[in-house]
Amino acid sequence: QSEIYFYKRIIETDFYVPDHNLLVQVCMSVKDYETRERELKSLKYSMRELQINESIIITYDEQEEIEIAEGNIKVVPYWKWVL
Repeated sequence: QSEIYFYKRIIETDFYVPDHNLLVQVCMSVKDYETRERELKSLKYSMRELQINESIIITYDEQEEIEIAEGNIKVVPYWKWVL
């Protein structure tokens, strides 16, 4: 059983799971430019700060992989993440 934390330094990240070295953001959609940039900014900062190279954004129904300098961000629909 893992512990889950809310992570906030300068920018907040929804969930931090230190046992799995994992950061998680949750939002309805990343289709909107401003929402996408906000979610990515948060993960980029936290990934750098915690030296994590893989993160997840859980959405309602979107799926993609985003490569950034800090590592890889997987966008997954909630239904798939739960399975």
